Amino acid sequence: MTNVEQLEDAIEELSYIQEQITDLLEAAKSAIVDLDIEGLVQEAETCWMAHIASSLSDDNNSLGDTMTTLSGTIQTIQDKIDEG
Repeated sequence: MTNVEQLEDAIEELSYIQEQITDLLEAAKSAIVDLDIEGLVQEAETCWMAHIASSLSDDNNSLGDTMTTLSGTIQTIQDKIDEG
């Protein structure tokens, strides 16, 4: 059986990873925003960046309820803690 400390550690680590990925998405956008390539940023934002962002949080989930997000996984672990 998983103890509460292990669950809390997993939440902390996953939350940190989620934050880092969000920061890296912003860094990726910054890397291309000043390039003089027509449509590049818009294409990135609507394609690969959108897929990554929608995988991180239910707030960004444009794919509906059929997809499990990182936020959803974190919430499932929190629910297990709350069950006691």
